[in-house]
Amino acid sequence: MHEGHCVSPPGPSCDHRNPCRNRNLRCTGEKKLVQYEFGPVPRQTCLCPNPSYEVYDKVTGTCVGLAGSSCALKSGSNNSKCIKTASCVPLGNSTTAGVCKCKEGYIATSNGTCELGYQSHCNYTTRYYRESCFQEAGFVCIEGKCECPDALTYYDKNLRRCVSPLGVACRKALDCGNNAHCVICTGHPENNRLFKTCTCKPGYTEQTNGSCG
Repeated sequence: MHEGHCVSPPGPSCDHRNPCRNRNLRCTGEKKLVQYEFGPVPRQTCLCPNPSYEVYDKVTGTCVGLAGSSCALKSGSNNSKCIKTASCVPLGNSTTAGVCKCKEGYIATSNGTCELGYQSHCNYTTRYYRESCFQEAGFVCIEGKCECPDALTYYDKNLRRCVSPLGVACRKALDCGNNAHCVICTGHPENNRLFKTCTCKPGYTEQTNGSCG
């Protein structure tokens, strides 16, 4: 319930005879068969008007913008119609037009949500709102902070993921940093076909800071 009105979350099936109960949503999308007691019926889905960059906020009963979407600046507010973890910041020198930007300590994901950044405080015991560490980087919540899963790995801000230093074991190319790749360690005495390490790619050499340049 929201202010005395029934609010349908996004996702319920609908059709021209059974429209979305929330006026902020619309019946759209490809028709899919929904199974009822009397048999399957082709139905659509209740979605926000702009599902590519909007999601439904169950608390306010409105559609809010994902990170990177446009928003309208309001006097005395910097969170106009953006997801909870983002704020509406001015677009250039405009005083009315803005863009939803992840709040400090958060990183924008590829789908427009905002997840906790490197070494941000994390707490998975909160029942009402469970925030997650930036999954695309491979972060996990360790002792209350979003960290790389392995002690030997580190976060590369430019690559936006956790990587292994040169000479450290790896499983795939994405485990290594920029200009480095994951190759078989031919000098391993036991099983060199399975043991791989991060090494500079051909044409690159190890720099004093441990990178490949």
